[in-house]
Amino acid sequence: MFGWPKKKTAKQAAPEPFADGASRVISVYGSILNSYPHHIIDVSWLPAPKESMIQIFKLLIVGGQEFENETYRDRTESYWSMLSRFQPGVGSTPIDVEISKDNPTVAVWRERAA
Repeated sequence: MFGWPKKKTAKQAAPEPFADGASRVISVYGSILNSYPHHIIDVSWLPAPKESMIQIFKLLIVGGQEFENETYRDRTESYWSMLSRFQPGVGSTPIDVEISKDNPTVAVWRERAA
């Protein structure tokens, strides 16, 4: 009944806050990618520091996470690879990198390929 309070081990205390924080970070990150699918974006737009994002993805992919289906795993791997689109010094306006079909250079490339 009485006694010294027992300390919670790291295993008992960590999963819930990490899971809540990670799911929030991934959700916000996914909405940014959906809003700007073909853009280079400033690293300040990330919902967490880039190093933390890398750790979250490592834990999800490499850490033995059981995936419900392959679609979830593919999306997670895709999100991880899209971290390279977040670069320092881009500024407040994302840079669109999609090549326009109306670009005259693209028309020359397509003529050469045909």
